[in-house]
Amino acid sequence: MTPHRDLSELFRQQASKVQERPGPSVWRRLSRRLDTHDRWNKVALRISTQVVLFFLLLLAIVGPVLIGVSIEEQRRADLRNPPVILQVLSPEDTLPEMRRFLTLPSGAPGDTIHVQIEN
Repeated sequence: MTPHRDLSELFRQQASKVQERPGPSVWRRLSRRLDTHDRWNKVALRISTQVVLFFLLLLAIVGPVLIGVSIEEQRRADLRNPPVILQVLSPEDTLPEMRRFLTLPSGAPGDTIHVQIEN
């Protein structure tokens, strides 16, 4: 560039080059890059979809099995330790035939009777 040229004149001269169309090799290279990018996006989407489907399938199979095992374990625990039903009785609540077997020191309401039945 010569020192006497005006900067605006240089821009005007170079503006015509900007409006030129790129050559076919540039378009091929751009197309190839875009295709590669699209291909990677499709592959990534397919892989992430497969991972999500795998975990959903795993949850659908393992979830009911774990719930079934938990319910069965609860049933076994209930059979090993049957529930105990306690009823608080006062001397007035008992049958007259049973009163002769129960002895209370005071017989006041609210006293607790502990009965152990051996077979």
